[in-house]
Amino acid sequence: MRTKVITVLTALAAVTATLAAPAAVAAPDPQTTEKTRVTRVPGTEGVYQYTGGDYRAQAWDDCRSGTCFWTEFEGVGHMWTVPSCGRHNVPGDFNDRLSSVWNKTSSVINIFQDANQGGYLGPVPPGWRGNLHPAHNERMSSVDAVCI
Repeated sequence: MRTKVITVLTALAAVTATLAAPAAVAAPDPQTTEKTRVTRVPGTEGVYQYTGGDYRAQAWDDCRSGTCFWTEFEGVGHMWTVPSCGRHNVPGDFNDRLSSVWNKTSSVINIFQDANQGGYLGPVPPGWRGNLHPAHNERMSSVDAVCI
């Protein structure tokens, strides 16, 4: 009986050590890793699409100034940059499709459900980065970038 208990305890210790050990992570294979691609979308100024590789980090990094909106959560998908302070309708391909934002300005960006600043949804404070509130996700049609 004592031998069985020791054998079970030894097996449990081996399993515990295996689970506690950090998993080895293989380095990415350069032959199979897809490079991040940034493609300018023709016809609309300040619109880009991110695909491949670590596009999430790339998209956040490419918002150099102003206020950037993306069509998916966490700065993924297509990016639109608000062209200047003032009132703007969201470009057609982005209408009711925006999900995340980074306001790199010192101004409040007010977002609206309807074109021409109708149906106020709320503010995006200066410096704020993240996903739009669930009630605002994919409902935005215009912005008012407050001029200071």
